Amino acid sequence: MNLYKNMVAACLLCCFTSSVAFADGVIYQAFNEKFTNLVSKLPELKDIGYEYIQVSPPTKSADLEIWWARYQPIDLEVIDSPLGNEAELRQLINSAHDLGLKILVDVVLNHMADSSFNGGTLQFPQFSPWDFRDADRKPCITNYRNRYEVTHYWLCDLRLSHYLPDLNTASSYVRETHRKYLNRLMAMGVDGFRFDAVKHIESEYFEYLTKGIPSGKFYYGEVIGESLNESNEYTPYMRVTDFHLLRVMLGAFSSGGDIRHLLHPEGFGAALPGRDSVVFAKNHDTAMHSGFFNFGDYQDSILASAYILGRGVGVPHIYRDDYKNQSIKAGVNFYNHMRGQPTYIHTADTVCRPASACRVEDVLFVERGGVGMTVINKANQWLDVAAARVPLQQGCYLETTYNFRIEVAPGSDGGNWISMWGSHDRGGLNVGPRSALFFRKVSSDGC
Repeated sequence: MNLYKNMVAACLLCCFTSSVAFADGVIYQAFNEKFTNLVSKLPELKDIGYEYIQVSPPTKSADLEIWWARYQPIDLEVIDSPLGNEAELRQLINSAHDLGLKILVDVVLNHMADSSFNGGTLQFPQFSPWDFRDADRKPCITNYRNRYEVTHYWLCDLRLSHYLPDLNTASSYVRETHRKYLNRLMAMGVDGFRFDAVKHIESEYFEYLTKGIPSGKFYYGEVIGESLNESNEYTPYMRVTDFHLLRVMLGAFSSGGDIRHLLHPEGFGAALPGRDSVVFAKNHDTAMHSGFFNFGDYQDSILASAYILGRGVGVPHIYRDDYKNQSIKAGVNFYNHMRGQPTYIHTADTVCRPASACRVEDVLFVERGGVGMTVINKANQWLDVAAARVPLQQGCYLETTYNFRIEVAPGSDGGNWISMWGSHDRGGLNVGPRSALFFRKVSSDGC
């Protein structure tokens, strides 16, 4: 039985996904952005509706302008990089707090910089050769399904002869040094962290580390899980990146893909529960590496982000380059308005009348507590249906991408139908090709 047939059998056409507890707002990833530039951008991000601004690693790192050098730290006590110095980071934090925004810092704890960027030695201001695992042998990870290799061997790029020195994170000295680093950032006003390369560190390390982070701080880890079990090693201590959901979205939004695979992925072992996850369609790793969890088309990734924001399960993460997209802006607005509303997902044949008027492989309806709905049409053609029976309360709804209204009114069958779509001379559905629309209730009266 294929995935979709399993889903149908288990959930009776799967109109219901889950009730979700909400805790946090949307993350904007300010990947490789200079701190001074971000200060001027903060009011715009606030107006869109972001809550967290995630900055790239700020510590002194490999002396190169290229982005990946930020992930090769040299000195954990010095905040000075091409992105800015300590004074500029403090200014960013204070400016964000003045607007009610929060700053997350991306931190690298698994390794230090390749010795070729550090005078050819493993001698760092905080660490000496004996603070690293197998400093003489430099064993490289070759089997990513071997958990011992993944957590104890070095990350290497043999093509470029780069070997990232793997810190002995079981060492009490290394752990205490890392805790001091986080404490210093929090003393500056940092509101939380994104931990890099989490799956390359033994999970019990994070039991120690996160106990030192006060409640009220938000933090999550980058885990590119080979399996749900691998990701779940870390969920007792933090939220983690849901690459499992990303895999499902890549297939569902691809040409010929079936959007019904997104009905309830976490219920079938294809995604993490929302309480454990940070969800995304794109981040710096996928954007910077061709062929690594990449959507085949830009609009595919936008539709995936619309699904994430509309569904409201997990903490949404939006990558730098996408924040000005009108669909993303509308989705962030919708996410914020729908916080606390339960999520139900409906297939096209339960809404469109006749049911055959909509291709079930291409159209999805994400309902939020009867007062909001996201409509996703991944087809290359218009979705134009004369009648639609919707799981929404009666009233007037605002669509926040294109700023038009629809009205939901009772029908003769006792259900609620879209009686007006944009103007009083038509009802039903009229959704453009490869697009997403977000509707939220603005009045219990008619439009």
